[in-house]
Amino acid sequence: MCADTYTRRSYKRLALRYSPQYFPNDPTAPALWEKITKAYNVLVDPDRRLFYDAHGNVPAGLEEFDSALLD
Repeated sequence: MCADTYTRRSYKRLALRYSPQYFPNDPTAPALWEKITKAYNVLVDPDRRLFYDAHGNVPAGLEEFDSALLD
C-alpha cells in the first residue's frame, strides 16, 4: 500500500470519527477535527511536508504563507 493511500484512509477514518457534523454534542470534536484536517493538509502538500520535516511546527501566522512569493 502506498503511503499516500494510507494517509488518505487514515484521514478519512479520523475525520469521520471526530466530525462535528456527526457528533454535535461533543464539545471537543471541532477542535480535534480541525487538528486532523491541518495535519492532513501538511502531509499531502510536498512543500509543507518538507518544511515540517526540517523545522517541526509551522510558526503561528505562517500557515497560509505562500513561500513562492519569496522567489
